[in-house]
Amino acid sequence: MTPPRSPRRAPPRAKRSLPDPPLLFITDRHAARAPLISVVAEALAGGARWILVREKDLPDAEFTLLLATIQALAAPFGALVATSGRRELAAPLGIRAIHLPTSETGFPRRGPEDVWEGARIDDVHGTRAEVVAKSDVGGPYVPVSPLADDELWPATEAVAAARSALGANALVGCSCHAPRDVRIAAAAGADYATLSIIYPTTGKDHHGPLQGIEGLARVCRSTSMPVLALGGVRPDRVAACRGAGAAGVAVLGAVQRAERPADATRALIAAWHADAGGRGSDG
Repeated sequence: MTPPRSPRRAPPRAKRSLPDPPLLFITDRHAARAPLISVVAEALAGGARWILVREKDLPDAEFTLLLATIQALAAPFGALVATSGRRELAAPLGIRAIHLPTSETGFPRRGPEDVWEGARIDDVHGTRAEVVAKSDVGGPYVPVSPLADDELWPATEAVAAARSALGANALVGCSCHAPRDVRIAAAAGADYATLSIIYPTTGKDHHGPLQGIEGLARVCRSTSMPVLALGGVRPDRVAACRGAGAAGVAVLGAVQRAERPADATRALIAAWHADAGGRGSDG
């Protein structure tokens, strides 16, 4: 017998605030120029206060040890440590933040045409996207169809399971690769989403089409849920991301491939705060 599904939308709840600064440092030991623990320690010294332990290819026992070690490193700084999925390993350690990968939310692999949902047809470029856009007879915008129950329930279930394991006040985010993913994440009750890819990147593990700054801005305008820009973010690109409405930025290589991870972290944070000062906004 098929078990009953959760309601298609999560019930309203107070959203958790993002860490300050809203710089999400995502670990990838394969990309790091030095041992990962050393890089994390430098990032914390440079001001990072939000660490996502990803390392999805590590066996459970090694992942648990790494998560506990980074949590111990982060504690003196008051930094928040998040786990990429694997809530059952994080819960006994007292982890109170989780980032849900697409394998848990059920988001499909997206193609180039998916980034244009809700865009003006006049702004659309690219052969496949033009076919999608110009097939719409209802107006000047690429059609935005209602979210279906079979799209919503996997993400709603995943968010609810995360909070059941880590606590009702756990910070829960979702990895998104298209405007529709962000809509689903918001309806499922997530606190935030990362949207990628914003800038071209050499990171081999980034999936999904290029959103660009225009796509980031369109998504941020369409939701009240905080959205973090991910993919190719460097200090000289932070202002554009914030100007597009991003609530923060997420980085991998910008810190891990840096010769001085602490300085790289400081530069990213300084760029974020500099733009805040220039706009007179707290983001």
